[in-house]
Amino acid sequence: MLNDLIATAANSLQLQQFGPIAPPPGPFCTLVAGLQCLVIATSYGQETTNPFEYSKFASGKKLNDPIPTRDGMFRIYVPATIAAALITVYQYYFLDGTDAFSLAAPFLFIHFFKRSSEVAFVHHYSGTMPRQNGNAIGLMYASWTILVALTATPHATIQSEVMFHIGLLLFVMGEVGNGYHHYLLRRLRREKRNGDDKRYVPPVGGMFGHVAAPHYLFELVAWYGIACVAQQTHAFLTAGGMTSYLAGRAVVTNRWYMDTFTDREWSRTKKALVPGIF
Repeated sequence: MLNDLIATAANSLQLQQFGPIAPPPGPFCTLVAGLQCLVIATSYGQETTNPFEYSKFASGKKLNDPIPTRDGMFRIYVPATIAAALITVYQYYFLDGTDAFSLAAPFLFIHFFKRSSEVAFVHHYSGTMPRQNGNAIGLMYASWTILVALTATPHATIQSEVMFHIGLLLFVMGEVGNGYHHYLLRRLRREKRNGDDKRYVPPVGGMFGHVAAPHYLFELVAWYGIACVAQQTHAFLTAGGMTSYLAGRAVVTNRWYMDTFTDREWSRTKKALVPGIF
Protein backbone atom coordinates (compact mmCIF):
# COMPACT_ATOMS: atom_id res chain seq x y z
CA MET A 1 0.00 0.00 0.00
CA LEU A 2 2.79 2.42 0.99
CA ASN A 3 4.72 1.56 -2.18
CA ASP A 4 1.64 2.31 -4.29
CA LEU A 5 1.23 5.73 -2.64
CA ILE A 6 4.91 6.58 -3.18
CA ALA A 7 4.71 5.51 -6.84
CA THR A 8 1.57 7.61 -7.36
CA ALA A 9 3.19 10.65 -5.76
CA ALA A 10 6.35 10.24 -7.84
CA ASN A 11 4.35 9.95 -11.07
CA SER A 12 2.39 13.09 -10.23
CA LEU A 13 5.66 15.05 -9.97
CA GLN A 14 7.02 13.90 -13.32
CA LEU A 15 6.97 16.30 -16.26
CA GLN A 16 4.26 14.94 -18.50
CA GLN A 17 4.18 15.40 -22.26
CA PHE A 18 1.93 18.34 -23.12
CA GLY A 19 -0.32 16.55 -25.57
CA PRO A 20 1.54 16.53 -28.89
CA ILE A 21 4.23 18.93 -27.62
CA ALA A 22 7.31 16.99 -26.54
CA PRO A 23 9.13 18.16 -23.37
CA PRO A 24 12.83 19.08 -23.27
CA PRO A 25 14.91 15.93 -23.88
CA GLY A 26 16.91 15.67 -20.67
CA PRO A 27 18.21 17.80 -17.78
CA PHE A 28 20.48 20.03 -19.88
CA CYS A 29 17.69 20.92 -22.29
CA THR A 30 15.38 21.53 -19.33
CA LEU A 31 17.92 24.09 -18.11
CA VAL A 32 17.99 25.63 -21.59
CA ALA A 33 14.20 25.81 -21.51
CA GLY A 34 14.47 27.74 -18.26
CA LEU A 35 16.85 30.20 -19.93
CA GLN A 36 14.37 30.55 -22.77
CA CYS A 37 11.68 31.45 -20.25
CA LEU A 38 14.04 34.13 -18.90
CA VAL A 39 14.41 35.52 -22.44
CA ILE A 40 10.63 35.63 -22.78
CA ALA A 41 10.33 37.47 -19.47
CA THR A 42 12.99 40.10 -20.20
CA SER A 43 13.13 40.78 -23.95
CA TYR A 44 10.00 42.93 -24.08
CA GLY A 45 11.21 45.24 -21.32
CA GLN A 46 14.69 45.41 -22.80
CA GLU A 47 13.42 46.48 -26.21
CA THR A 48 10.91 49.03 -24.90
CA THR A 49 13.53 50.75 -22.73
CA ASN A 50 16.75 50.26 -24.68
CA PRO A 51 16.11 48.84 -28.17
CA PHE A 52 18.92 47.40 -30.25
CA GLU A 53 20.48 50.24 -32.25
CA TYR A 54 19.79 49.40 -35.86
CA SER A 55 17.38 50.72 -38.46
CA LYS A 56 15.59 53.88 -37.28
CA PHE A 57 16.85 53.42 -33.72
CA ALA A 58 20.41 54.11 -34.81
CA SER A 59 19.54 57.20 -36.82
CA GLY A 60 21.36 60.32 -35.65
CA LYS A 61 23.23 58.53 -32.84
CA LYS A 62 26.96 58.30 -32.25
CA LEU A 63 27.59 54.56 -32.41
CA ASN A 64 30.44 52.43 -31.13
CA ASP A 65 32.30 50.57 -33.88
CA PRO A 66 29.70 51.32 -36.59
CA ILE A 67 29.38 49.27 -39.75
CA PRO A 68 27.04 49.72 -42.74
CA THR A 69 23.56 48.55 -41.82
CA ARG A 70 23.46 46.08 -44.71
CA ASP A 71 26.62 44.39 -43.43
CA GLY A 72 25.13 44.25 -39.94
CA MET A 73 21.90 42.69 -41.19
CA PHE A 74 23.87 40.02 -43.02
CA ARG A 75 25.60 39.28 -39.72
CA ILE A 76 22.16 38.84 -38.17
CA TYR A 77 20.66 36.45 -40.72
CA VAL A 78 23.41 34.60 -42.57
CA PRO A 79 24.74 32.46 -39.64
CA ALA A 80 21.24 31.08 -38.93
CA THR A 81 20.77 30.43 -42.66
CA ILE A 82 23.97 28.38 -42.82
CA ALA A 83 23.14 26.51 -39.60
CA ALA A 84 19.67 25.57 -40.82
CA ALA A 85 21.03 24.44 -44.20
CA LEU A 86 23.70 22.21 -42.64
CA ILE A 87 21.25 20.62 -40.20
CA THR A 88 18.75 20.00 -43.00
CA VAL A 89 21.36 18.23 -45.09
CA TYR A 90 22.67 16.28 -42.10
CA GLN A 91 19.24 15.05 -41.00
CA TYR A 92 18.04 14.15 -44.46
CA TYR A 93 21.11 12.54 -45.95
CA PHE A 94 22.95 11.11 -42.92
CA LEU A 95 20.16 10.11 -40.50
CA ASP A 96 17.92 8.06 -42.79
CA GLY A 97 15.67 11.00 -43.63
CA THR A 98 12.26 9.37 -43.33
CA ASP A 99 12.83 8.36 -39.68
CA ALA A 100 14.71 11.37 -38.33
CA PHE A 101 13.66 14.24 -40.60
CA SER A 102 11.51 17.17 -39.48
CA LEU A 103 10.40 20.10 -41.62
CA ALA A 104 11.50 22.45 -38.84
CA ALA A 105 15.07 22.66 -40.17
CA PRO A 106 14.19 23.37 -43.83
CA PHE A 107 11.50 25.83 -42.72
CA LEU A 108 14.10 27.66 -40.65
CA PHE A 109 16.38 27.67 -43.68
CA ILE A 110 13.59 29.10 -45.86
CA HIS A 111 12.86 31.79 -43.28
CA PHE A 112 16.44 32.97 -42.84
CA PHE A 113 17.39 32.55 -46.51
CA LYS A 114 14.41 34.75 -47.36
CA ARG A 115 15.52 37.37 -44.83
CA SER A 116 19.10 37.27 -46.13
CA SER A 117 17.81 37.66 -49.70
CA GLU A 118 15.67 40.61 -48.65
CA VAL A 119 18.74 42.25 -47.13
CA ALA A 120 20.54 41.80 -50.45
CA PHE A 121 17.78 42.67 -52.91
CA VAL A 122 14.74 44.27 -51.21
CA HIS A 123 15.63 46.52 -48.30
CA HIS A 124 17.17 49.94 -48.80
CA TYR A 125 19.77 50.88 -46.20
CA SER A 126 21.41 54.25 -45.75
CA GLY A 127 22.81 54.23 -42.21
CA THR A 128 25.06 52.33 -39.86
CA MET A 129 24.70 50.09 -36.80
CA PRO A 130 27.07 48.89 -34.06
CA ARG A 131 29.05 45.83 -35.06
CA GLN A 132 28.35 44.17 -31.70
CA ASN A 133 24.59 44.41 -32.22
CA GLY A 134 24.78 42.51 -35.49
CA ASN A 135 27.03 39.89 -33.90
CA ALA A 136 24.84 39.49 -30.80
CA ILE A 137 21.54 39.13 -32.66
CA GLY A 138 23.15 36.84 -35.23
CA LEU A 139 24.45 34.59 -32.45
CA MET A 140 21.01 34.55 -30.83
CA TYR A 141 19.23 33.61 -34.07
CA ALA A 142 21.79 30.95 -34.93
CA SER A 143 21.55 29.43 -31.43
CA TRP A 144 17.75 29.33 -31.55
CA THR A 145 17.90 27.78 -35.01
CA ILE A 146 20.26 25.01 -33.90
CA LEU A 147 18.19 24.33 -30.78
CA VAL A 148 14.85 24.11 -32.59
CA ALA A 149 16.18 22.16 -35.58
CA LEU A 150 18.00 19.53 -33.50
CA THR A 151 15.22 18.93 -30.96
CA ALA A 152 12.22 19.01 -33.31
CA THR A 153 10.06 15.90 -33.29
CA PRO A 154 10.69 13.84 -36.47
CA HIS A 155 7.66 13.83 -38.74
CA ALA A 156 7.45 10.04 -38.54
CA THR A 157 6.71 10.25 -34.80
CA ILE A 158 4.62 13.42 -34.45
CA GLN A 159 1.42 12.95 -32.49
CA SER A 160 -0.84 15.49 -34.18
CA GLU A 161 -1.25 15.70 -37.95
CA VAL A 162 -3.80 18.47 -37.37
CA MET A 163 -1.23 20.63 -35.58
CA PHE A 164 1.28 19.81 -38.31
CA HIS A 165 -1.03 21.03 -41.08
CA ILE A 166 -1.94 24.12 -39.06
CA GLY A 167 1.79 24.76 -38.83
CA LEU A 168 2.19 24.49 -42.59
CA LEU A 169 -0.60 27.02 -43.12
CA LEU A 170 0.75 29.44 -40.51
CA PHE A 171 4.26 29.24 -41.93
CA VAL A 172 3.15 30.01 -45.49
CA MET A 173 0.85 32.83 -44.35
CA GLY A 174 3.55 34.29 -42.16
CA GLU A 175 6.31 34.25 -44.75
CA VAL A 176 4.09 35.65 -47.51
CA GLY A 177 2.66 38.39 -45.27
CA ASN A 178 6.09 39.30 -43.92
CA GLY A 179 7.61 39.46 -47.40
CA TYR A 180 4.73 41.55 -48.76
CA HIS A 181 5.05 44.18 -46.05
CA HIS A 182 8.82 44.29 -46.52
CA TYR A 183 8.13 45.00 -50.20
CA LEU A 184 5.81 47.86 -49.18
CA LEU A 185 8.55 49.33 -47.00
CA ARG A 186 11.01 49.08 -49.88
CA ARG A 187 8.56 50.81 -52.23
CA LEU A 188 8.01 53.62 -49.76
CA ARG A 189 11.72 54.27 -49.43
CA ARG A 190 11.79 54.91 -53.18
CA GLU A 191 9.26 57.70 -52.68
CA LYS A 192 11.58 59.83 -50.56
CA ARG A 193 10.47 63.23 -49.42
CA ASN A 194 12.44 66.22 -50.68
CA GLY A 195 14.99 63.91 -52.25
CA ASP A 196 16.44 63.09 -48.81
CA ASP A 197 17.70 59.51 -48.98
CA LYS A 198 17.81 59.22 -45.17
CA ARG A 199 14.40 60.74 -44.43
CA TYR A 200 11.77 58.31 -43.18
CA VAL A 201 8.23 58.39 -44.52
CA PRO A 202 5.21 56.89 -42.70
CA PRO A 203 4.50 53.40 -44.07
CA VAL A 204 1.14 52.87 -45.75
CA GLY A 205 -0.65 50.02 -47.51
CA GLY A 206 -1.41 46.48 -46.40
CA MET A 207 -1.90 46.29 -42.64
CA PHE A 208 0.16 49.41 -41.97
CA GLY A 209 -3.17 51.21 -41.76
CA HIS A 210 -3.94 49.23 -38.61
CA VAL A 211 -0.62 48.53 -36.86
CA ALA A 212 2.90 49.91 -36.82
CA ALA A 213 4.67 46.61 -37.49
CA PRO A 214 2.62 44.13 -39.52
CA HIS A 215 5.86 42.61 -40.82
CA TYR A 216 6.66 41.63 -37.22
CA LEU A 217 3.17 40.19 -36.76
CA PHE A 218 3.51 37.96 -39.81
CA GLU A 219 7.02 36.94 -38.79
CA LEU A 220 5.56 35.71 -35.50
CA VAL A 221 2.86 33.81 -37.38
CA ALA A 222 5.65 32.02 -39.27
CA TRP A 223 7.52 31.23 -36.04
CA TYR A 224 4.42 29.66 -34.49
CA GLY A 225 3.99 27.71 -37.71
CA ILE A 226 7.49 26.30 -37.26
CA ALA A 227 6.64 25.46 -33.64
CA CYS A 228 3.50 23.57 -34.67
CA VAL A 229 5.52 21.60 -37.20
CA ALA A 230 8.30 20.87 -34.68
CA GLN A 231 5.85 19.93 -31.89
CA GLN A 232 8.55 20.45 -29.29
CA THR A 233 8.74 22.67 -26.21
CA HIS A 234 11.91 24.47 -27.33
CA ALA A 235 10.24 25.53 -30.58
CA PHE A 236 7.27 27.07 -28.76
CA LEU A 237 9.56 28.79 -26.25
CA THR A 238 11.61 30.17 -29.15
CA ALA A 239 8.41 31.53 -30.69
CA GLY A 240 7.59 33.01 -27.29
CA GLY A 241 11.01 34.66 -27.12
CA MET A 242 10.52 36.13 -30.58
CA THR A 243 7.09 37.37 -29.50
CA SER A 244 8.55 39.16 -26.48
CA TYR A 245 11.38 40.67 -28.56
CA LEU A 246 9.31 41.78 -31.55
CA ALA A 247 6.39 42.99 -29.42
CA GLY A 248 8.74 45.31 -27.57
CA ARG A 249 10.28 46.47 -30.82
CA ALA A 250 6.82 47.08 -32.30
CA VAL A 251 5.90 49.26 -29.31
CA VAL A 252 8.97 51.47 -29.65
CA THR A 253 8.47 51.58 -33.43
CA ASN A 254 4.93 52.89 -32.95
CA ARG A 255 6.20 55.36 -30.36
CA TRP A 256 8.93 56.53 -32.76
CA TYR A 257 6.39 57.05 -35.54
CA MET A 258 4.20 59.11 -33.21
CA ASP A 259 7.17 61.26 -32.20
CA THR A 260 8.36 61.68 -35.79
CA PHE A 261 5.16 62.18 -37.80
CA THR A 262 2.16 64.47 -37.43
CA ASP A 263 -1.30 63.34 -36.33
CA ARG A 264 -2.40 63.31 -39.96
CA GLU A 265 0.56 61.21 -41.01
CA TRP A 266 0.34 58.71 -38.15
CA SER A 267 -2.81 58.12 -36.08
CA ARG A 268 -2.32 58.29 -32.31
CA THR A 269 -4.84 55.45 -31.86
CA LYS A 270 -2.95 53.00 -34.07
CA LYS A 271 -1.83 49.80 -32.36
CA ALA A 272 1.71 48.47 -32.40
CA LEU A 273 1.40 44.82 -33.44
CA VAL A 274 -2.09 43.27 -33.33
CA PRO A 275 -4.97 45.25 -34.92
CA GLY A 276 -7.34 46.65 -32.31
CA ILE A 277 -5.66 44.77 -29.44
CA PHE A 278 -1.97 45.54 -28.91
